[in-house]
Amino acid sequence: MKAPVVINGKIFVPVKQAAESFNYSRDHLTRLAKSKKVNAAQLGRLWYVNEMSVSNYLADQQVEAQVRQEILKRERQGELQLRNALATTKANHDNLSENSGRLSVIFACLLFGLFFAAASQVVPPSSISVASLTSSTQSDDVSLSTKQPIKPFFSDDDSVVVTDPNRQIIRPEVTPQWVQITP
Repeated sequence: MKAPVVINGKIFVPVKQAAESFNYSRDHLTRLAKSKKVNAAQLGRLWYVNEMSVSNYLADQQVEAQVRQEILKRERQGELQLRNALATTKANHDNLSENSGRLSVIFACLLFGLFFAAASQVVPPSSISVASLTSSTQSDDVSLSTKQPIKPFFSDDDSVVVTDPNRQIIRPEVTPQWVQITP
């Protein structure tokens, strides 16, 4: 074995000896020496490293590994909190969408009911011709704003034809109490 060398008051040992004492390969310590991560000197073809700088480098690497682990741990915790918040938000949004859909249906039914109740009580203006139908039989008399009575009859194609050939109305799905006839 080669003897240690003293350079500028520091003791340098051969890479082979340092590799045995730190359980690293000679190539790894030589790479560290060439990249100037540890104090080293090359005498001829042999590399010599300072054992104190190698131990400081290893301690620094352990501290850096702990710092990286702590950073990754915090990032993962943040990601987990974000994922949980997104899942909670999505669940709340789904519940809100489901509830708002139900409320929309209820509101539409109420509006339709109010409109239907109001429409059954509204008297149309005199400028619009309206036929008052009391039932949906084929021979009911319909009173219009004209002077002569008009008898409507329902044809097979779901339209109501009146005796005046210029007037025709479409038969509704549910027969209302009044139907507007267009000229």
